[in-house]
Amino acid sequence: MLIREPPRRDGRFSSAAVVFLLLISYGSIAYGLLISNGMYHPGALFWVGTGWVALCFAAALFRRSSGHAHVSVFHFRVVCAVGVLFLLFLGQLAVPGIYIGQPEYVVRFRSLSFLIGCFVLIMLMLSCVRSCLWLRRGFFLTCVLFFASLYFGMLRASPAPVIDVFSMLRDSSAFLLSGQNPYTTPFTDPYGGPPGLPWTKAEVLVYPPVTLLPAVAGAALAGDIRFFSVVSVLFVGLMLWWIARRKDEVTGQLLCLLWLAHPRGLFVIEQSWVDPAALAFLGIALLLRPGFLHLAAAAFGLFVSFKQYLILSMLPALRITRSRRSFVWFVLPAALIALPFIIWDPPAFFRNAILFQLKAAFRSDSLTLGAYLFNVHGIELGKWWTLFVGLTVSGLTFLLPSTHQRTTLVFSMSLIFLSFFFLGTQGFCNYYYFVCGLILMTLALMIGEEGMKRDGLNG
Repeated sequence: MLIREPPRRDGRFSSAAVVFLLLISYGSIAYGLLISNGMYHPGALFWVGTGWVALCFAAALFRRSSGHAHVSVFHFRVVCAVGVLFLLFLGQLAVPGIYIGQPEYVVRFRSLSFLIGCFVLIMLMLSCVRSCLWLRRGFFLTCVLFFASLYFGMLRASPAPVIDVFSMLRDSSAFLLSGQNPYTTPFTDPYGGPPGLPWTKAEVLVYPPVTLLPAVAGAALAGDIRFFSVVSVLFVGLMLWWIARRKDEVTGQLLCLLWLAHPRGLFVIEQSWVDPAALAFLGIALLLRPGFLHLAAAAFGLFVSFKQYLILSMLPALRITRSRRSFVWFVLPAALIALPFIIWDPPAFFRNAILFQLKAAFRSDSLTLGAYLFNVHGIELGKWWTLFVGLTVSGLTFLLPSTHQRTTLVFSMSLIFLSFFFLGTQGFCNYYYFVCGLILMTLALMIGEEGMKRDGLNG
């Protein structure tokens, strides 16, 4: 049984500081990704580092807080609205994707971004008037539909991005649907390298089998492996709204729009990265109520199975659940999905789905402190350093209070993976985009657990 810690006297100030530090961390990381697309860039590394420092301070203050979001509703709404407007403005400074073949899509992106910004201002003003509840909801729904139009529109505007992830998932999905083993069948070289000369060390599928689920479903139902990635992005945004709305609906709406307005969200969809789907499975686990603990544990297990390094999430999860049965449900669904591939060709599965990442070469073009040390000082950190960082920070998260289980779990994962990427040897746009999602989930959970000071507002 968990021991509940009483809130401290200074908890209200600490929790307010935690909330705003999380927003600073989210904004700093988002700006760093915008100016670099997640590749090595000294300026971007500074902003990601700023986000990491802000998150570390937030974690330290979270220990002193009650775990609730004791912050002024009015102030938080204003900061979130300004954040959405700022991200929309930043998005105007760069094209939403790098392989867009339809110039009119960029025009539509900028026009809809401007309209969304206007609607956010109107929503903020209407939030102080009780009688405008349904009008405000109408503006919110319109903003979500505009974002949905942009995200689904990216699939048509950039139908074939030149990146290995897209080729890998597209061809692997086709192989699986035609009865071929994706772990033994090479996919097409998207860069047009000379025959016989490997263009990358990954020649077949190198992701766990769970990763293929949304890709195969998207290819079969919509003809594009990225279809359910778009669905996942929208689902995560609506999940943030749903969790926070129980205490303050306007805050939930603004958190949803803050996520959808991420300046590299459309770029992540274009590049076919699977991180949105992983966040969606985590969101499902967080939404399921206590009566569905086994299903929540199974969804969390599928989340952990999306990427090899997500195994670090198991430490804070087991700390919260303290249950052997939960551990079984964490492992069982992913194991059942992997079993046919293991039986199909055991050496190929273990070589590509499990061991590949451990043998991957050091990337000097990644947005990490390790890349900075290599590029500037010639110091190359090994895989052991990244593993050390991950395990160390995972252990340090046990210092966070366990009073609010879901909040502590997601906060712990935010800290673990931002440290793992920033201080380690490999971190790109989708890695930090994933962390941005975790940060906003932490905010939504803090608000949904207890709520905020009303300040006499009617919204």
